[in-house]
Amino acid sequence: MTVSATGRTRQPPEKRLADILGAAREVFREKGYDDTSITEIAARAGLVEGSIYRFFESKRHLLIRVVELWYEEVLADYDQQLAGVRGVWNRLRFMVWHHLKSIHENPELVSLFFRHIRVSPDYVNSTVYDLNRRYTNHIVEIVQSGTAGGRIDGVANCVGSVLLKSAHTTSVAEVCWCGYPAGSFTTHTHMCAPPASHSLNKWFHSTS
Repeated sequence: MTVSATGRTRQPPEKRLADILGAAREVFREKGYDDTSITEIAARAGLVEGSIYRFFESKRHLLIRVVELWYEEVLADYDQQLAGVRGVWNRLRFMVWHHLKSIHENPELVSLFFRHIRVSPDYVNSTVYDLNRRYTNHIVEIVQSGTAGGRIDGVANCVGSVLLKSAHTTSVAEVCWCGYPAGSFTTHTHMCAPPASHSLNKWFHSTS
């Protein structure tokens, strides 16, 4: 911490960056991308607007970094918890639960991701894309371990049955990919969890 020529206390760069990202996450979640301004984020962080442009070229770059950090949090939590789960069935069930939990807790970030990042032409070359691939690769790894053990008949059947179909109500895939308005994810994921678990249970035991 230093004191500027004007006598104001100047926070170290790491602290200013953390404050900016924390404020940006709050404002993006509250107002969405289009209604959020750099000025408001700066005010929420207790900084002048120019401070944000020292770290980020634009509002879009700031949003991308907010979503990257969210993905990193989700992956770290997933890896930590999954390490203690044993058995293909339990790991699949945990995967579905964790996936829905992530959406349920951060519906606004999910909406921002699909509406403003995933639709971009440069998405496939982005860090967010790489993080998303890491996340989905966890699913494939669980299924492949089950296939190798003779418990699952094909990766495609698993992913199709668990993530793309539900006989009772909105599927996991519809909740994740169709982009409900911000605020409605909570309701839909809550409704989806029991039928998703039921479908997984029915599918798993029919192939074991």
